[in-house]
Amino acid sequence: AGDATPLRPARAPAARRLVQGAAVAGILLTPLIPIEQNYFNDRLVFELSGAEQNGHDYGWQFGNYQLRGAAAIREELEPDEEPLPNPLFPPEMGPGAVFFGGTDPGRFVPTYMIYSADVRPDVFLITQNALADNTFMSVTRDLYGDQLWIPTPRDSESAFSEFVEDVRAGRRQANSDIVVENGRVQVVGALGVMEINGILCQKIFERNKRWHDFFVEESYVIPWMYPYLTPHGLIMKINAERTPLLRENTEDDLDFWDWYVRRMTKDAKYRRDIVAQKSFSKLRSAIAGLYMNRGRTAEAERAYNDARVLYPVSPEATFRYVQDILMRQRRYAEALEAIDYFCRQDPNNDRGPYVRAVIEDLAETETRLAELLRGAPNPGRDGQAAPGQPAAPGQPAAPGQEIATSLEIADLQLKLGNVGAAHSELQPLVDEQGLSVAQCLRLATMLDELGDTALAARAMNRIWRKNAVRQSSVALRRAVSIYERTGDVEKLATLLPLHLRASPDDWRSWLALSGIYSAQGRDAAAIDAMERAIAVGGDQLLPELEKSPGLAQVLQKLMRRRSQQRAGALPGAGGLLPGSAPRTGAR
Repeated sequence: AGDATPLRPARAPAARRLVQGAAVAGILLTPLIPIEQNYFNDRLVFELSGAEQNGHDYGWQFGNYQLRGAAAIREELEPDEEPLPNPLFPPEMGPGAVFFGGTDPGRFVPTYMIYSADVRPDVFLITQNALADNTFMSVTRDLYGDQLWIPTPRDSESAFSEFVEDVRAGRRQANSDIVVENGRVQVVGALGVMEINGILCQKIFERNKRWHDFFVEESYVIPWMYPYLTPHGLIMKINAERTPLLRENTEDDLDFWDWYVRRMTKDAKYRRDIVAQKSFSKLRSAIAGLYMNRGRTAEAERAYNDARVLYPVSPEATFRYVQDILMRQRRYAEALEAIDYFCRQDPNNDRGPYVRAVIEDLAETETRLAELLRGAPNPGRDGQAAPGQPAAPGQPAAPGQEIATSLEIADLQLKLGNVGAAHSELQPLVDEQGLSVAQCLRLATMLDELGDTALAARAMNRIWRKNAVRQSSVALRRAVSIYERTGDVEKLATLLPLHLRASPDDWRSWLALSGIYSAQGRDAAAIDAMERAIAVGGDQLLPELEKSPGLAQVLQKLMRRRSQQRAGALPGAGGLLPGSAPRTGAR
């Protein structure tokens, strides 16, 4: 009995089978969780689409309707479906048409349709986004070079140079950074590259339009196209000549999209397909932009609202609608309502709160401006409130308060983009005797921002005469900026050394000081200033040196001095080597 092992109760077989069965059931049911989420998690579907694709023919519609127009649509309409408003709109692309694709769907879907599905294999598809890319252009020349004029590498370099020269001459906005690295000019930024793409698009269009129709599915706006564009169903046609928007153009377009929006949105599958929503909304936003460019505000508003119905949280459709329509018409309450809806639906988009803050600021600015203008009881001869009126009607104000009021009015007008009104408010203040130094600086700053350098210099001269410029770093920087534009060498010779003590890395100011010293015959000081400019600016100086023969001469003197010292290179000069002349290249 002493050797006996204590007995343990055996686990019930039924309990063990129950646990095993539950585990197996859990494993078998696990795959059903994503299926349940797909059909019942509305937020997941809203953000990522439903996973099922049965009956989702939106990609086919996207390509077929663009390439073949109304004929393709009529073939696919069910007998009980609402017919096209105009059974002939949009017409089919002409034979051998050239199609500039833009967005990802706008390039890849038509490519599939043309090459794989054999839908309009005669159409030439060229992406507008990659024309500045040498590899893409080589492929395009191989594909189409025997049938179309396609830019050569030399044409591409010419487009690059044209863009850079237009920016430097002020004929075109940069929309990007133009930098010099190792002696070569480069364009940095997607919008700048798209400017070059646009130039190449235009070259292709001009050289081929005599024999081919052109169409575009827009990604980024290419401004030169606008005068040539007319709506063409889902896309736009680039007509061979500048073409007005006729009544029949707009009526066909508005009726077509009314019909198409109804057709899409009553389909439950469409609301479970985010890619389709984004793609068709983008197409409609592009046409809305055309209307806006042509001054057709009512049609633009309808088109933007179509785009928002097709994809309610489209950032492009929402922000362009708010900016182009509501803000221009000062419909601030509607703008806030549209942005608030967007922010609720897409809370992770940080641009929404920023746009909302801008709208609120403009609304408050306009309210404050109205208050100040109502407080000016004595309008001028042209019916506008005279500058410097008291804030409260009928109550005299001290001169300083009148000046402060006028400066605030001008500042508010500037915020609202009313440049003419701001300038009219500021102009009489230039000779006002009661201006303080701070008010003179504010006046000079606003006039400088308005581009009236002459009046800005007169306001700054008042600070100069009071010997107050050097008392403020802000005043010093602004004075340097103004006097550089007026070419006041005497004042700059005094101000630039002061400015450079506080901002020693300002290579432009070192360069300007070098030019001043050179004009004064102070060669050694000019060369020293040039050396400092190169040390902090490097190859960025090259475009400026090309514009100024005098500065180029100072550079050559610096090179000779360094050569005499038997230096191997200029410290910090980047691509500026001893004995080399400034040059640019394209990459």
